[in-house]
Amino acid sequence: GAGGSSSSFIPVTSNGNPNLNPEQASVFNLGFSIRPNNHLMFNVDYWRYDFSNLITQENSQSLVNSALGGDPASFAKLDLNDPTDPTSVFRVRTDVINSPSVLTDGIDVSAAYNFDVMGGATVTVGAEATYVFKYQAINQAGIAFDGAGSRNFNNFARSIPELRANFNVGYQNDNHIANMFIRYIDSYLDDQNTVTVPSYTTVDLQYGYTFGDPDEAPLRATIGVINLFNKAVPRLQTNSGFDSKVHDPRQRMIYMRLSKQF
Repeated sequence: GAGGSSSSFIPVTSNGNPNLNPEQASVFNLGFSIRPNNHLMFNVDYWRYDFSNLITQENSQSLVNSALGGDPASFAKLDLNDPTDPTSVFRVRTDVINSPSVLTDGIDVSAAYNFDVMGGATVTVGAEATYVFKYQAINQAGIAFDGAGSRNFNNFARSIPELRANFNVGYQNDNHIANMFIRYIDSYLDDQNTVTVPSYTTVDLQYGYTFGDPDEAPLRATIGVINLFNKAVPRLQTNSGFDSKVHDPRQRMIYMRLSKQF
């Protein structure tokens, strides 16, 4: 949290709220799928959620900002070393609240194409993506904001990169299966530090071998690598040093798995 011109770690206590109203939403979906043959598939889905009385947790930074701006209700939720100085806060008490409204919409798109190669194997090429058009809401201070493309440090929304996409290439025959995945997260605004969090792309590999007839409850061994090129997550000027709601800081991970069907 930030108080005044300094930034430091300040504990936050979360409280329940017996006066909550039920959350409601109007949901609209419109989509279509095209499969002109056994090799090609294409899907598009537009979605729209209009929430009222959305149940969410108060944002601690927004409370501090409002208290510094002179709001008495926000000031009352700060525990202070100096009762007259909101910058001396040592703890923030937040409540579960009803947000007046949230309107968000976006589109999901996916496509896949498969073709046969020599030896009776199949190669599949595919992609899927989600794009968030908007996340229009009103925070607890009554200020409207659009959270799409923002880390949303100063309000109750989570980090919302506008675009996420995955691309994959797969190979399969009776006993062998291999996959490569390319995972992309779009750049977005870090509204705590007014900087851009750069886009982030990683590559995963996976290989599996099936012992015996695949149709007769086989034993399968799989080995894979997540984040093959050991790419570091974008660094941020935060307590954790990165955006924990979006990125995985563990970097390259190698795994093995044995599975048996019965």
